[in-house]
Amino acid sequence: MLTLDVQSRRGKFSLDVHADWQGGMLGVTGPSGCGKTTLLHILAGLIRPASGRLTLNDRVLFDGIGRVFIPPHRRSVAVAFQDDRLWPTRSVRGNLLYGYQRTPKARRRLNPEQVIDWLELEPLLDRRVTHLSGGEKRRISLGRALLMSPELLLLDEPTRGLDSRMCDRVLSLIGRSIAAAKMPTIMVSHHLEHLLRLTDQLLMMKSGRVVSHGAAHTTNFTMNRLPLMVQAHDPQAGMMTLAPQRPSGLDPSMLHAVFNPELAVGEAVVALLPSDQIVLATDPVQTMSMQNRLPGRIVKLIEQGESITCLIDAGMTLSATITRQARQNFDVREGMSIWCLFKASALDVYADDLVGFDTSAADASLIVDESGAM
Repeated sequence: MLTLDVQSRRGKFSLDVHADWQGGMLGVTGPSGCGKTTLLHILAGLIRPASGRLTLNDRVLFDGIGRVFIPPHRRSVAVAFQDDRLWPTRSVRGNLLYGYQRTPKARRRLNPEQVIDWLELEPLLDRRVTHLSGGEKRRISLGRALLMSPELLLLDEPTRGLDSRMCDRVLSLIGRSIAAAKMPTIMVSHHLEHLLRLTDQLLMMKSGRVVSHGAAHTTNFTMNRLPLMVQAHDPQAGMMTLAPQRPSGLDPSMLHAVFNPELAVGEAVVALLPSDQIVLATDPVQTMSMQNRLPGRIVKLIEQGESITCLIDAGMTLSATITRQARQNFDVREGMSIWCLFKASALDVYADDLVGFDTSAADASLIVDESGAM
């Protein structure tokens, strides 16, 4: 759907990005100054690359050799900027309808009532945007972009400047709205945990270059993203039991996380589990702190300098990291039976806002960092 091969230079900074993306929801991350926002501006047509080629749905948006450059208003690309850029003299309703009214009727795929409902904006419609909170402004900016019915939606740091409570709400509303609209979306953020919550693919940048793109196709696995569902609550113990969203070989009573009263029994969730929080053992050691003990089999060992990444089939794919010395001491090998031990608190559990969104993500995605820079 999106083919990107562009080069740009701004002062001493140079950008050289090559990527192909078939749709869904893509997260772009990397350290400050790596070129994330510059890339977003190139996609939107706000920056003209020095060379290269950019196509969206087989339509050429930029071709340096052919001297093609489609301006922003003709690209069918909408942006929700990190600084909102709302019209201060218009009401919330007026801001929402600004792009909608300028979109040809034949291209409109969403109606205002839908978007207002998804983003819970009804109580705000007649208010001036100058009297709104940061979270409310982000929702309006997103709604305005959605109502342009673009072929591609770009989100630039949508949680910037928000406190943790507001971040959680904005992320939930973003995920729900994008899923309902089934709109291809690229989200830029330096908060990896926010991208892991929402996106099914990840593109990592460093110094103007792509260092990793995909979910499980590079080498240094840093985070397990597990699609689960809440099976039971135990408020007295402060725990809840989780099970895979889809049938697997995992015993549904073996996975536990810290109790969250906002997650209902039967609700689909995503659990983030850092690979360095998994302890591997040759038997199910009974400990007071490791509430989760999953049997599995090592399917692949990947050497990473002084460490070894183990890919484990435990009813769902997990990655864990061990040292070379541990591999030698315990004769760790592919095909070996193993136990994965980790604390309930190691699981960071969120509502799965992308349930029903048509993505190509696997049942359990491994989020990767090829450079080791994250």
